[in-house]
Amino acid sequence: MSNRLEQLLVAVGNRRPIVSTWKHFVEVENDYRALADTIIAFQEKYEWDFIKVNPRATYYAEAFGNIYNKQNYTDVLPELVNYPIKRAEDLDFFLQEKAAEYNPFYEQVLLAKRVRKGVGDNIPILQTLFSPLCILTFLAGHNPYPGVNKPKSKRESELNVLIEKNPAGVKSALEKITEVLKRYVRDTLENEIDGFFYSIFGHGDEGELAADVYAEFSAPYDNQIFETIKEKGGTVMFHTCGPASHPEKFSQNKYIDIIHWADQEEHTPSLEKDMPWLNEKIAAGGVDQNLFKDNNRDKILNQAQKAADARKGLPFILTAGCGLPVVTNDESIWALKQAVVNGKK
Repeated sequence: MSNRLEQLLVAVGNRRPIVSTWKHFVEVENDYRALADTIIAFQEKYEWDFIKVNPRATYYAEAFGNIYNKQNYTDVLPELVNYPIKRAEDLDFFLQEKAAEYNPFYEQVLLAKRVRKGVGDNIPILQTLFSPLCILTFLAGHNPYPGVNKPKSKRESELNVLIEKNPAGVKSALEKITEVLKRYVRDTLENEIDGFFYSIFGHGDEGELAADVYAEFSAPYDNQIFETIKEKGGTVMFHTCGPASHPEKFSQNKYIDIIHWADQEEHTPSLEKDMPWLNEKIAAGGVDQNLFKDNNRDKILNQAQKAADARKGLPFILTAGCGLPVVTNDESIWALKQAVVNGKK
């Protein structure tokens, strides 16, 4: 774990939960300078204990060939115009094409660097990273967010179809993606960034991806990236997304420091005092992210206080179970902070 996060846990974590949250700012996210300044303003307003940088969700896929209409968003994703992998055979052409366009990644290095300059040296900052398998899902024209319907018109590019028809091509594509991500990790961590918030989206849900498929087609590439983060002294905050995210499956991974999941979902583990399956990892969560759309101050205070009580005396990050909605209520965001901190307002 990074020195800044270790110091934060010693200075604050023994008294109360660490608290932070994050969201997409889609109106400015395609200009890294404007996005950095917006993240800095969000931090200055709420004074979170650490910053999780939320870049645009598509920059990884842009680097490998996806094209988007950024004038037309649905929630956090712009309209997909074109993508390189429409069938299993396309994986072979993908591998023959030139290397990824690194500029979308370099923009995010500059984004994190600008945030660091804006907030000073003391606040821990985590940049966001998607797994290679999630990026490949985007490159096949699909949305890896859990529960999203798969269009019949894209049946031939569904992940399980690609794996069934061209497993070697899938693995080679994942290796290509992984090598670029490792370069990006090194470049980011050289700029006083403390680690990565690493998301596998819904791939922890065995209804979305079988456990043996994850073990073969995600875990080896995830671990390569985790090793690179650790070589640079960085922190791994691991996010498994959705209503059946099974965080318990990942707690044995030696590289993971923090596990973040939507504990308010019906089919995920709740926060308890005694959670031996965590294997001494730090839990993160506590509040339903959907509550932040409207003024649900009392509900958020209640969930936050219950979570804080459940993990009292233990290292714990109080946050929403996923990123906040694009449109949020200010009173609700303040409630998360004020559940455990007398923040200014």
